[in-house]
Amino acid sequence: MRVECRNDIGARQAVLFLLKQAMARDIKEDNSTGILVIEAAYFKSDNAWVVLQRIEDDLRRMPQVISVYVDENHSVIRQMH
Repeated sequence: MRVECRNDIGARQAVLFLLKQAMARDIKEDNSTGILVIEAAYFKSDNAWVVLQRIEDDLRRMPQVISVYVDENHSVIRQMH
């Protein structure tokens, strides 16, 4: 899941809170373009699709969020605990 949002601490905390509602792995942040991009990977086996769909819907409703992308991840995911 890739989230583009305003580059401020409140938006960052709200997005991370929602992303961590499921078992997010390999969370990455980038603010080099003036907007904050947060990416999180999920294993399908760890999370029900309805949970990820709810997170996506909640993110889309946030006024601080510019866009949300959900796509298959074909790269190696680092384990984080």
